[in-house]
Amino acid sequence: MQPVWNFLTRNDARNAIAIAAILISAMVAISLYRLSRRRKSIVYEFLSMTRLLSMQEEIAGRVRILVDGVDVQDVGLVQIRIVNTGTDPIRAADYVRPISFSVDEGVRIVEAEIADKKPESIDATIAKEDQRAILIPTLINSRESLVIKLLIANFNGNIKTDARIEGVELKPKPSLRDSKWTPIIVTAFKAAMVVQGLGSAEVGILPDDFRNDYKKTKE
Repeated sequence: MQPVWNFLTRNDARNAIAIAAILISAMVAISLYRLSRRRKSIVYEFLSMTRLLSMQEEIAGRVRILVDGVDVQDVGLVQIRIVNTGTDPIRAADYVRPISFSVDEGVRIVEAEIADKKPESIDATIAKEDQRAILIPTLINSRESLVIKLLIANFNGNIKTDARIEGVELKPKPSLRDSKWTPIIVTAFKAAMVVQGLGSAEVGILPDDFRNDYKKTKE
């Protein structure tokens, strides 16, 4: 405990702790203010992009995937979560264009379904076209969510989103990399390392986008 006490009694350590406390207090105050405002907000998040067959299995012909008796290749399984992150409900009447996910020319959506709903009472259905999956407009209350599962043939890792909703824009869920607090947190962390005599520190943020990893499996 003595080294810790010696550290805490240093002036530079007390200054660093005071600055950190001020930053944390400001972040909490701003967060509470934002939470108290009424707002509409809906986001989507790619939970996974998975190849169902390896290239070796496809070449060797050891495994086949048949849909309605037809062989499909380069099959990808994609899961997308949609969450109402606002304080107000998103009503069916608010949609000018429904939420949809589409793929490139030459790629085909084989199956589309609602894989999970929270709560289960959400009356959610999805319509499928060859190159687009459409979420039929429905009521999504605050903090409610649903997961869409897509089975895609000839998949190249690209999925485009579209929607037109009154008073709100469909956006991807912000990652830690995109957070406006990240530079402050990283700076405070590095400063703490310097104050403690541990030298400089590099902080890496893991991305939550699966596209690059998916494409690498095709190479």
